[in-house]
Amino acid sequence: MIDISQFKNHASIKMFSDSAIIIREGDTSPHSMYIVLKGSVGVYKNYLQPDQVTVAHLKSGEFFGEMSLFLLQPRSATVVALDDIIALEINKDNVYSIIEKYPDVALSMVSTLCIRVNELNQLLKKTFNADPSSLIEKDSNVTLAMIRTLCSRVSDLNQLLKKDPLV
Repeated sequence: MIDISQFKNHASIKMFSDSAIIIREGDTSPHSMYIVLKGSVGVYKNYLQPDQVTVAHLKSGEFFGEMSLFLLQPRSATVVALDDIIALEINKDNVYSIIEKYPDVALSMVSTLCIRVNELNQLLKKTFNADPSSLIEKDSNVTLAMIRTLCSRVSDLNQLLKKDPLV
């Protein structure tokens, strides 16, 4: 969970009513991410299609939209308000200054992303009864290894910070 009190001045407050589509899968802009301040959202692949999949339910303090923001690629899922929500929108123009000014935010985001990668790996393993890396093209194994290494380093850093908060 991200403590947003530090950087409210670097983002804008957005309000969405119950059932509003906040992000639509495939959209190419805007490249921004959101932190839920109040309420909850559902994240879906193939929204309202027969093969719809619920990816996640996110609540206050959790974020979404980061993949499009950092990769500058089309949205990978649809995000829908599950009730009236208030969210903080961070766009590509100010995300890097937030990360630079508040490195603990970056650490929190990376930790959350590592948890999401791990959950996805477990889901793939359960669904396909296989190691997730075997489902990815060989060229992508380097990327997967880098993500796993990053997750490991973040875990090590979290442990270090818990032991000595002055580091």
